Amino acid sequence: KQRLIASFVGLEDALDADIAAYQARLAEVKAEHGDLLATLEVSYLELDREDSGVFYMYNTDRAPNYAYREVIRDLGIPQSENVMEAARTGLGFDGNWGVATASIEVLPEYSADLIFLGMYPDSTVSDNIQAALDATAAGAAGQVYPGDTLTWLFHLQHAELRVLNEIDAILDAGVENLGDF
Repeated sequence: KQRLIASFVGLEDALDADIAAYQARLAEVKAEHGDLLATLEVSYLELDREDSGVFYMYNTDRAPNYAYREVIRDLGIPQSENVMEAARTGLGFDGNWGVATASIEVLPEYSADLIFLGMYPDSTVSDNIQAALDATAAGAAGQVYPGDTLTWLFHLQHAELRVLNEIDAILDAGVENLGDF
């Protein structure tokens, strides 16, 4: 899709440069963190904008080509299987999109080594959501990291580079494998 749009607006060279920059950066991150990447499980959870106590889970095999999905797949980081299964079966939502909804009471069931928490710029984490996050293995280890939903769920190449750089900074700060989920 990006190539088609770029051809319509005469920006194919710019897209090629963005893709080359992403591929080069991807190779750097994989070289630096390759051993760790192979052992981690991640979850991308998005808070409901209204702080309703609902969160969304995304299956990286079926969700649309969001930036986070492409980066996680390109890095070879597996997503937590319990999140994948919930989103695959459409728990509380249409599973055809690879998205599921659940209440924060069950959030600890959807833990991983790392939780990327999608938030809108004007969102905050309420006390009850923070308590639910803290009850996850990732939360207890301090391995829950916010991501700007407007970037992480974007479809264009520059968003993928930004997400890749954010994940690299998280890995550089030090994360650990917390076990199987």
